[in-house]
Amino acid sequence: MPERIVRFVARHGSKPRSLVTRLWALLGGSALFLVVAPVLLILVARPLAGTIPLEVPRTVEVVVGSVAVLKGLAIMLWAVVTFWRVGKGTPVPVAAPQQLVVSGPFRYCRNPIKLGACTAYFGIGALAVSLTAGIAMFVFALALGTAYHKLIEEPELRLRFGEPYEEYRRTTPFIVPRFRRRKPG
Repeated sequence: MPERIVRFVARHGSKPRSLVTRLWALLGGSALFLVVAPVLLILVARPLAGTIPLEVPRTVEVVVGSVAVLKGLAIMLWAVVTFWRVGKGTPVPVAAPQQLVVSGPFRYCRNPIKLGACTAYFGIGALAVSLTAGIAMFVFALALGTAYHKLIEEPELRLRFGEPYEEYRRTTPFIVPRFRRRKPG
């Protein structure tokens, strides 16, 4: 089943899209990542938050949560703008970048959008519920995102970009950024 999805995504992601299509994809993807996903993650994390005894002053949760949301959104925005400018696409598979993007935040890790999203979800959880809810949201988002990346996105990128993607995959960490520069070539 994943192979069929991978082929479908690769076939549709490789097609150039109009500016209007890319804008609609970006709007829909943003709504999914910034509204729907956090709400669903809060619904899952809220019951867990009460089962883990972690006493943290509310002020600390608000400060930590606010910083995490801002940092996460900044990373996501940087990555999306890089996809748009360099790759002529969006993070949404139906309007995917038309070339392999290895610059901007993608030179530090292969999945800066997931890194930013997980960081923002941690902050949203800390702000909306508690620090433990934020941790639970981070873990759930990381697990679901990693499953998607390993089962769908990586095979799809192999199909679309071949050896250049394989080289990028070998030299760039999955999600934990490496802040020394990648060697060209």
